[in-house]
Amino acid sequence: MQRTLESRAFIAAILAMAAGTFLVYAHPFPDEQIFLHVIALRAPHAFLSFKYLYYTFLFTTPYIVCLTLLSALYILSPPSHLARALAQVPRSSHEK
Repeated sequence: MQRTLESRAFIAAILAMAAGTFLVYAHPFPDEQIFLHVIALRAPHAFLSFKYLYYTFLFTTPYIVCLTLLSALYILSPPSHLARALAQVPRSSHEK
């Protein structure tokens, strides 16, 4: 488990790629909206910027969420060497 958490950036990237691919097909860019047609006609570079940013955020947002959750799990989980050391500590006669 600890080794998995140490490579959390790679795991977050894999999960974000899967989530982003799903989101691209589940929620494609809304080209058919009239407001975006007006922007495309008046400012085509701005329209392309919106479109590219939309697809970029479909991948970066899941990456940030996955990395945050895996980092929190890494911080809150006890180190494996500490768990082994605590398991070997004899209990005192006062604890029952």
